[in-house]
Amino acid sequence: MERLRGRSVSRIAAMLNADGVPCPSQADPGRNRHRAADGWALTTVQAIVANVKYTGRQVWNRQPAHHTPAQLPGPFKTQRWARTSEWVMSKRLAHPALVSEADFIAAQEITALPAPACGGVRRYQLVGLLRCGLCHRRMDSCWSHGRPAYRCQHGHSSARPQGVAQMRNLYVREDRMIVVLRSLLREESKALQEQTVWMLARYLRDHQLVVSCSETGCLIQTEFPN
Repeated sequence: MERLRGRSVSRIAAMLNADGVPCPSQADPGRNRHRAADGWALTTVQAIVANVKYTGRQVWNRQPAHHTPAQLPGPFKTQRWARTSEWVMSKRLAHPALVSEADFIAAQEITALPAPACGGVRRYQLVGLLRCGLCHRRMDSCWSHGRPAYRCQHGHSSARPQGVAQMRNLYVREDRMIVVLRSLLREESKALQEQTVWMLARYLRDHQLVVSCSETGCLIQTEFPN
């Protein structure tokens, strides 16, 4: 019901943690030995909201197993989420439903993200190219004061209270970062100064480069793993 009221998954997780509601790994540790049991996370709430089994239907092929071909070393087995169009659902109810199908479908269509006032589509031109110089995480896209921007919360989640020793979030505006990027690429090639932002971003991706950002400055460096 909270999702149908428009609550974001982070807000729901924060409410559950604040109320002391045990998360699945705390309530049933025997079936969740691989979980940390340290409270509700955004991904946990997302998985519950999107779990069609709560409508009473049985579902197969959500995470089909993939085996390595015989000619490759192994054998290894991996599981990946299949597209919803590939799921197989029972035509009849397999168990008592916890939510109605109408409410379930309505919950999937809800977004707690505010839309642009103009009704347009938000575009981020530097997605995946900015890294935090402090914790080395990829910076997330965010809409700030009517403009595209990027931020790093250093692994902090809005589902849990921020610790006293938590580093301050890092924010950079896209329009300012584009100016910085042109300046940084000046040493690479003068021709890049006349290119569009799309071409600058493509240049970084083609050369496996990222921009490391901090409050003291930015620099271009070779892409490093997450």
